[in-house]
Amino acid sequence: MEQRYEFRQRMLQRHRYDLRQAEKSGNQIEIDESYVIAIGKDAGRVIENAALDLQEYLRKSMDVSLAVKRYADLNSITRNRIIIKTCDGFPPVSGACKVTAATGCITLAGSDERGAAQACFRAQDQMTMHFLYKL
Repeated sequence: MEQRYEFRQRMLQRHRYDLRQAEKSGNQIEIDESYVIAIGKDAGRVIENAALDLQEYLRKSMDVSLAVKRYADLNSITRNRIIIKTCDGFPPVSGACKVTAATGCITLAGSDERGAAQACFRAQDQMTMHFLYKL
């Protein structure tokens, strides 16, 4: 039986721990220590906080420690990367986002900084739900 207010402990837990599988299956991309979380030199506080939250999620839930680095030109990065950025081509709605993944490059883009943060949260949800369904 659950103790009184025990649900609060679950609510306060930001990320689930140890969700990483031993091996990947299908067309999954394995994120390892060779990746870096890349944000632009002029990225604001919202994107910076989203990058730090993604870094914490990957460390706690996937047992992968990645660095967050600022780059003047995000297109010039040659190593494995997770890019968090704003870009054009979205509907004129604040918070619109898109997650794209290819081997060596995962892009989390938004119409504005809030949208880029939403893309980070969506990627985290997709990774969490994938592993929860596998359990």
